[in-house]
Amino acid sequence: EDLLMVCVFRRHRLRRRRPRAPATKMRETPFDLYKTLGLAKTGGESRCFTLFHRASVDLFDEAFREAPSGPRYERFKRLCVAFAVFSDEARREVYDRLGFDALRSSETYSAENALEIDPVRVFDDFFDCKHPITRLHHPRLKEYLLYEAAADRRQRGDD
Repeated sequence: EDLLMVCVFRRHRLRRRRPRAPATKMRETPFDLYKTLGLAKTGGESRCFTLFHRASVDLFDEAFREAPSGPRYERFKRLCVAFAVFSDEARREVYDRLGFDALRSSETYSAENALEIDPVRVFDDFFDCKHPITRLHHPRLKEYLLYEAAADRRQRGDD
């Protein structure tokens, strides 16, 4: 009887430790975040801002606010996930050291899951100079948007 109680207790304890995460398409299919964003593994925060800025402006469509669907939306969502992961040093380190599956596992314990983030919100927060996860003011992003993005547009001839 004591052995049965120990087994039941252990099973209950193990069950409580594993939170169930909602199943989404993002959870089922791992993908290369570096390739998605076009970032080199040695790329810094400023390069991450530049690549996200260019790609998100090209991919974003106002229709995503009303009806988020389609292959273009899925590419945009993956781009936003990559940007959110690389904007957070701890998440980037988990991804670099252990890969996508470990990142997915660690996100189940996070208050804000980077893999299930709203891409339209990330896009809006980027141009409001907010961090994609914490949504707090991001001074380096503001500096990028004020100086480097304007210079980048002039070099590309987007004026």
